[in-house]
Amino acid sequence: MAADLEAVVRPGLDGLVLAKVEGVDDVLQVDAKLRQLENAVGLQQGHVQLLATIESALGLTRAPSIATACPRLMGLMFGAEDFALDLGLFAGSAGDFLYARSALVVAAASQHLQAVDRVYPDFRDSAGLQQDALGARQIGFTGKALIHPDQIEIVDRVFQPTAAEIATARRVVQAFAEAEAEGRGAVALDGQMIDLPVVERARRLLAMHLSN
Repeated sequence: MAADLEAVVRPGLDGLVLAKVEGVDDVLQVDAKLRQLENAVGLQQGHVQLLATIESALGLTRAPSIATACPRLMGLMFGAEDFALDLGLFAGSAGDFLYARSALVVAAASQHLQAVDRVYPDFRDSAGLQQDALGARQIGFTGKALIHPDQIEIVDRVFQPTAAEIATARRVVQAFAEAEAEGRGAVALDGQMIDLPVVERARRLLAMHLSN
């Protein structure tokens, strides 16, 4: 590990993916080495961010604590193939892993980290990739790992707010602002009650749209 880090930590490096993370110490060991190397190559302390891959049952049970490991940790990623191996599943029987993936999303969200979904291995199956990415977004993932450049456009599009979502978010924010100005803490829009949590989700969606 030390030799690998010494080889790649240079100005211009923004982040690294850590494979098979099973505890806080795995992250802290890399963090300590990175602090040494950042000083040596003239990078600001904490510049190189880390994405921790959870690929085992042990890693999943410790995901909530791993998420708190250090400030340079920017997200958790689910590694499906090694997770299936750890559970003793045969190739092709890995299934959806809905529980494991949802647990990782919750662990990441508890520390406001990114949650990156598993790889979709068939890079020629665009329709399958889109369906898998949509499912990942619906359970709370903020991104998806890729194995081929042809997957970039589809995944990027899926995880961006749609035009309809943006339009609805703008209406929600505007309606709530008008209600606040009138001294009301909630408002109905299209027959649905709009309160502060709904408004905050709309604001976050608009912020994501503007940042892109």
